[in-house]
Amino acid sequence: AVLHHYSATLDDAWLRGVFPLVKKIADYMLTQRDAHGLLFCKAAGDDMFGITSWRNIIPLYKLDGAVTEINAEAYFALEATARLAAIVDDRAAWEKYSHEATALREAMIAKLFNADTSAFVLNYDRDGNYQDNFTADEVFPVLFEVAEPAVRTAILRRLMEPDFTTPVGLRTISTADSWYFPSHGFGLLGGIWPDLTLWFAVALARNGAPAEAAHWLEAIYETMEAGATRNTVPGQFGEWFDGGSLTNRGMYLSPWTGAKYLWAVAETVCGLDGYRTSGRPHIAPLLPPGWSWTAAVRVHWGGRRHSYVIDAERKRIVGDMDFASADEPYTVLYAGRDVSDEVRTSPVEVGAVAFEDAAGAVLMFLCNDRERAREVTVEFRGEMLRRRVDAGRMLEVRLGAPVLADAMPTHEVAREAAAPV
Repeated sequence: AVLHHYSATLDDAWLRGVFPLVKKIADYMLTQRDAHGLLFCKAAGDDMFGITSWRNIIPLYKLDGAVTEINAEAYFALEATARLAAIVDDRAAWEKYSHEATALREAMIAKLFNADTSAFVLNYDRDGNYQDNFTADEVFPVLFEVAEPAVRTAILRRLMEPDFTTPVGLRTISTADSWYFPSHGFGLLGGIWPDLTLWFAVALARNGAPAEAAHWLEAIYETMEAGATRNTVPGQFGEWFDGGSLTNRGMYLSPWTGAKYLWAVAETVCGLDGYRTSGRPHIAPLLPPGWSWTAAVRVHWGGRRHSYVIDAERKRIVGDMDFASADEPYTVLYAGRDVSDEVRTSPVEVGAVAFEDAAGAVLMFLCNDRERAREVTVEFRGEMLRRRVDAGRMLEVRLGAPVLADAMPTHEVAREAAAPV
């Protein structure tokens, strides 16, 4: 969370102030390791008092000891601490936490990975007993890159099979599991949690399956909008769904899912990477084949508020970032300040993103994500124009002769500030 917040704000003073606490937390984690070098929990009961996992409200259930989920998260936490140490120029801390992260990952591979199944066990407990049920918790060593690339692919492929997938999301455990019950334990033994499905979607996108990731993003959204048939309130993400009826059995407004949905969209199809510390906005689009564009407006990133469009066909990103970077083959072009707020479109379902350069020329993008072409009326500073935008397409409109500048210079340049947060 600290690494992500820093990437969003680039607030060096804040980071230097909080980094001593980050080191204390990392050091405390390291004191909780067992003889095998894995973080180990000794829970005293069951249910909420005996489960070391996000699936922590299952009556008569226990999961403690060296848990794969917790150790995967701890591995990435140590990696993040090392990256933060590099930013604050603490070489000793960088070396220490980089080494400890590597050691923890190696311990996980040695003690928690089952080569026979090409997957990770759930845990081993204080008596040395292993739980090797294949559950959706396998997403954690994939998401945090503990698993090798080939193993990640195999795990994700297994989770895409029919005993895990449903029209509304991913089951927490397989229907073939002896523990399976569609609603017992708040859906944590075979029900569907949108939060889990969003973790799964991001893991898919990062591992070469952006089309499958987009499918799950769409499924979560459509389920939220379904209303009575799914026992949801349109506009509100339900908490969890019965594995049999596929209807919401939890809160009508989950306090967690909305934020996760925005995170998942931002870090997949919109290309943001909150864990890359390049010191500038960096965009790495993860678009499904057939997607020709995406757009983002007023995103708080790099200490500023940015708008941009991703043109997948021409492999370029156009926005108000005058100092940015992108994964190949994309280039980033600076189009001037964001003037999207001054554009009015009819029908309103067609969005508009617009930029004005220093000479007053405007580059506008009309974005039609609907399944049919639209005749669009655009009002901008008292002038009206009409354009036809084909189904699912983005149309470029030029007012004057806008100039695009390279936003990926190889040397430091004087920077014009984007809109402050």
